[in-house]
Order: sequence, then structure tokens, then C-alpha cells
Amino acid sequence: MAQSEQIVFTVLGMNQRGVWEPQGQAEEMHAAVSAAKKMADTNRFKGVKVDQTFYDKVNGRKVSSTIFEHGGPRKGPSLLLWLALAVVAGAASFALTYGLALF
Repeated sequence: MAQSEQIVFTVLGMNQRGVWEPQGQAEEMHAAVSAAKKMADTNRFKGVKVDQTFYDKVNGRKVSSTIFEHGGPRKGPSLLLWLALAVVAGAASFALTYGLALF
């Protein structure tokens, strides 16, 4: 790698508001991922991740990618949504059954 190129690994933690905040940097991937795993074990953060950033000063380029992620925002429907759908479906089936029994 040329002098004008640099790779930095940034360890980020997700705070209770759901915002990713930098917690440190490392020059080696193993050290950054190890730090992120230790942070995940503390339960201080909703999630942790490591971003790899490649800097090319000659061409003025910066490329970032996530190489490790644990936790973070949930994807998909929540448990509360499924519970609400079950209650609505139960009420609808009761109403349908009661309505059919009247006729």
C-alpha cells in the first residue's frame, strides 16, 4: 500500500436513542473486531459494529464498508405488532362466529 493510502477500522456503538457513535479506531481489523465483541458483551449498547474506511489521498477517495455488526435496530415486525394482530384477528373471528350464530 502506498504512503497516500490508509485503511482505518472504526468501532461504533449504538446508543439508547438508536444513533451510532464512534467508540474508537484501530489500524488492524482483528483489534477492532475484538473490541466490538467486548463492547457487545457489556450490554451498554443496543448494537456494535466495525466500519472499514479506505482513504486514498492522491485521488481524493474515501470508501467505507461495515465488516462486523452485532445487534442494532431490529428488522421486521416487532412482538407488539404480532400481539396486536392476534388480538384483532381473535376479535374478528369472534364477531364473525357470533354474527353467524344469530342468523
